[in-house]
Order: sequence, then C-alpha cells, then structure tokens
Amino acid sequence: MDLKSKLQLYKTNQTVKTERAKESYEAVNEALQGVSRCNGYGSYLLVENIYPDSYLHGGYSLGEAASVNMKCLKRICGELDEHMQISDFVFIDTETTGLSGGVGTVAFLIGAGFFDKDTFILRQYFMRDYDEELAVLNDLNSLLAAKKGLITFNGKGFDWNLLQTRFTFNRIRPALAHPVHVDLLFPSRRIWKLKLESCRLASLEENILGETRVDDIPGAQIPGIYFKFLQDRDTSEVKRVIKHNEL
Repeated sequence: MDLKSKLQLYKTNQTVKTERAKESYEAVNEALQGVSRCNGYGSYLLVENIYPDSYLHGGYSLGEAASVNMKCLKRICGELDEHMQISDFVFIDTETTGLSGGVGTVAFLIGAGFFDKDTFILRQYFMRDYDEELAVLNDLNSLLAAKKGLITFNGKGFDWNLLQTRFTFNRIRPALAHPVHVDLLFPSRRIWKLKLESCRLASLEENILGETRVDDIPGAQIPGIYFKFLQDRDTSEVKRVIKHNEL
C-alpha cells in the first residue's frame, strides 16, 4: 500500500471514529438529561437545573439560605466581607478520579450553583472523556469571573485545590485567583462537634437540615464508576453520581 492510500485509509478511519463518538455522546446526553456545550476548546455535557427559592431541602427552603445575614456569617467564617451578597458566591463541589488529589486526579464532574434573583441555578459540567477537560474548565472560569467568592464543604482541603491544579496544568489563569472562600466544614465543626458524632456533610444534612439521602452512592465508589463509564458508556451508575453531586 502506497503512502497516499495509507493516508486515505487513516482519514476514513478517523471519520468513522468521529461519527461513532458523536452517536455515543448523543446517547449519553439523552440518558443524563443534558446538552452538549461547545466553546473554542471543545465540547462537554452540561446538566442545568433551576430551583425556585421556595424549594425545600429537608426542613429549609433555598430562600432562607439566600437571605442569610452576612454579618453573622462573617463572625462564623472570618474572612468574609460583610458587604458582599450571597449572589456574589458560587457553590462548588467536584467528583473526581481519585480521592487523594495529586496531578493525575481529574474533576470529571463539577457542580457550580449560584443564586440569581429568586432562583438557584445549578450547572453540572460533565466530561464525557478526558479530552473535554479544557472546554469544561474554560466555561467554569467564565462563570467564576462573574463572581467574587466561593462556598464549599471541605473545598479548602480538596475541591478548590484540585481545580487550581487543573487550571495550572491546562495553562488557564483562574478568574478567581484569590477568592473569598467560605468553607463550611470548619464552622460546622466548631458549632456542632459536641452535639453530633460526625460532621460529615450527610450527617449535617440529616441531623441539622432534616434531609436524609436515599440510595446515595458512597464517595469511594465514584472514581471506579467513571472509569467503567469510559470503557462501556453505561450511564446507569453515572446518573447516581450526578444526583449525588446535585445534593
């Protein structure tokens, strides 16, 4: 086979692979109830939900969180600027390919929520494959550019550190290089450590908010579920991961 024929065969094979990938992505989008989002760096799956401020999580509405007294929050969290509003913050949570962090760990699902007037908008950025990371991070960075701070649970110890590493790895300058970062893990421990056996997020939800997670997936299983998805494109367990991240 001459060089011209080899190049033509390679081109044909790449076209077939591209078409198969598109079909696979369309099936994933439909199964996970999301849409493909494209930018100058590629595409990814976006799942977006909008909740009214009357939406209840346990015994409390989102509107109660939106009307939190910032002066009181500053007393609990320290670094907060009391003149900021809750709409200035992005709530961040990640699902990753490893639980110990490190350069090789990737956030394949990033949940980013924020208040907008009388609604709470949750955007979940999902990588259908590793080559979608750059597109995900750039769109996430665009959202962060419109905000002033972060609210996380153990984000200082894990989520935000990991995202900063991924921004650096992909040569992206974070829009929030030094954000006001409210990590709710630490004030939760100070307030409830003597009352509760555990200050894990699920424990706080159940004992403080009155919300019990049903059929929630253990965090330790999540990396393996994503690896399996990359192999067989089975979304059945990925749906549970997305729900876990939403909660």
